[in-house]
Amino acid sequence: MNDPVSNPRYRWIALIASGLAYSLCFGMLQSVGVLYPEWIRAFQAPASYLSFIGSFPTAIGCMAGPICGVLVKTFGCRTCGIAGGILTFIGRCSCYFATSVPFLAIAYSVLPGIGAVLTLVGFSSIVNSYFIKERSIAESVLGGGLCFGNFFTAFLLQKFVEAFSWEGAMLLSGAVSLNVCVCGMFFIPKGKIADHPLNLWKVHRTTDQHLNELNHKTVSETSIHGDNTDVVQKSQDGFLTRSRQLWKDPFFLLIAVCDFLTWMALLIPYIQLTEKARLLGVEPNLAAWLSSTFGIAGIVGRPTTAGLSTYFKIHPLWAYSINQAILGAATVFSPHWTSIPGLFTTAVLVGFFSNGYGFIKTSVAVMIGRQHFVDAYSWMLFLEGVAICAGPFLAGMLADATNSYDWSFRFSGLLLLTSASLCLLKIPLQKVKATL
Repeated sequence: MNDPVSNPRYRWIALIASGLAYSLCFGMLQSVGVLYPEWIRAFQAPASYLSFIGSFPTAIGCMAGPICGVLVKTFGCRTCGIAGGILTFIGRCSCYFATSVPFLAIAYSVLPGIGAVLTLVGFSSIVNSYFIKERSIAESVLGGGLCFGNFFTAFLLQKFVEAFSWEGAMLLSGAVSLNVCVCGMFFIPKGKIADHPLNLWKVHRTTDQHLNELNHKTVSETSIHGDNTDVVQKSQDGFLTRSRQLWKDPFFLLIAVCDFLTWMALLIPYIQLTEKARLLGVEPNLAAWLSSTFGIAGIVGRPTTAGLSTYFKIHPLWAYSINQAILGAATVFSPHWTSIPGLFTTAVLVGFFSNGYGFIKTSVAVMIGRQHFVDAYSWMLFLEGVAICAGPFLAGMLADATNSYDWSFRFSGLLLLTSASLCLLKIPLQKVKATL
């Protein structure tokens, strides 16, 4: 449907702004590998002592997901998107004054992590409100933006470090993070975009035309999606009341468990594959290209898998299940691919089939309802924060116990396969929910 009210052309600008915000927020956080050597020299601390700092921002931010969800519901996506950029700026700039590892860990983790997730919830809600049929494609564009951001911000951060030291790099990267505020300006709710000054396609309408369009919007969206109209709706029920109702929803429980298992597993190949290659005798410069291969494959794979699922009209949960099953099988068998081509094959497969997160977010809107997206996604982020801490930690224990990364990869693959298999519960749960 190409109706300008139900599907305003502005939605593509909102999607581009969201993708840029995603790449800036999380691209900076995931480029921490550029800073590790500088921190080791500056603080004279062992690598194992500093390595945990890289995962702290995402974990802390995700655990604050429910709080971020309440803020988005209360103050709106646009305000929270801008506030997230400001928090990221303050946090990264404060790293300049770090004189100890604990100070650095707090400065680098708390405000940037919460700021990134606050922005994430804001633009995810905006994209969820604008995109209906193309929702999977929109999520893949966001994911592709993140992959591109990993390249761009890592390159930029390296240049900053070479020219201005790591302290100067933190100040400059904080300044770059202010561009998130600019992106946040474009997080305009769908219901307010028709006459907004930033809408390039706004039309000056008479009062009668405006009322006709509002009536048309209500009829068209209700006929397609029931009561699921705009995303960020003010509810008379409090957050805790809405959350209790949400946790009673069997579909939400299914999605939350699948998402939790995925995030326990997902980061393990990204963290361990490069080090595994070095232990197998691969030259460090060549092994470093494995990280880049993840990103390149993701840029290609995310829109490809989303486009196929949209073209063949596959339900997002089934698309997620297929995606995770292929990814899980590849990860389980990856310990047998010890040659250089085999290692790069692992990186390509993991990157190409990295759109599972886009499918699971789409499943939330389709199965639970767009009006419940913010609350559901907030709790999913909280569980993701726990999973991000638990999964790599358990994988590290397996690697230490076996003196090999093989069982870490098998552990990751089995979690992904379990997550894919649990999606089959949708069929009986659909019957259960019908009786509630």
